[in-house]
Amino acid sequence: MNSDKILNIGVICLDAGKAATITGHISAITEGSRHHSVVLPVWPSNSLLDIDLGLFDALIIHYTIVVKDHTFLIQSARERIAKFAGLKVAFIQDEYRFINATIDALRELRIGLLFTCVPEPEIQKVYSAQRLPGMRALNVLVVIQIPKARGMLLKRSTTCVRKVSLSDYILSTTCPAKT
Repeated sequence: MNSDKILNIGVICLDAGKAATITGHISAITEGSRHHSVVLPVWPSNSLLDIDLGLFDALIIHYTIVVKDHTFLIQSARERIAKFAGLKVAFIQDEYRFINATIDALRELRIGLLFTCVPEPEIQKVYSAQRLPGMRALNVLVVIQIPKARGMLLKRSTTCVRKVSLSDYILSTTCPAKT
C-alpha cells in the first residue's frame, strides 16, 4: 500500500458535549492525523443512516458506543457496518460488563482491530482467536489528554509507555482499493 495515501476514516461516536476526557480522546484520534477523519455521531440523530460508508477506508467505533447495545447502533446501522469492506476498529472501556454479549457484537460487526483495556498477557483469555477469528486486540491506556500526542495512542507495556500511531496502523492494514 502507498504510504503517502491519505485515508478517509469515519469515527462513530456519541456527541460528548463538553465531557473533556471523551472529547479529548476523539480529538486525539481525529485531529492529529494526516488522514481525513469524519466524526459520525449517532445521537441525537443517527448519521449512519444517511451516509455512504463506502466513502471510508476505515471505520472506528468509539468507546462512547457500547457495541452490544442496540440503542445507538440500531439493527440497520449494524448491518451496514458489518457489510463495510474496510478495516473496522473498536475502542472498548468497562470490559468487565457483559463480556459475552460484547464479544458477540464484535463478531457480528466483523471488527478487525480492537483497542482494549485488558492487560496484554490476558487478552487471549478474553478475546480468543476461536471466538473472534481474524481480529487483533491491542492493549491501550484509557485516557488521552496530552495535546502533543494528538493522533497517537499511548500503549501500555511492562517496561515503558510507547506511542502507537492509529493512522499508521490502519494504513498498514489491508484496506480495499477504491475504484
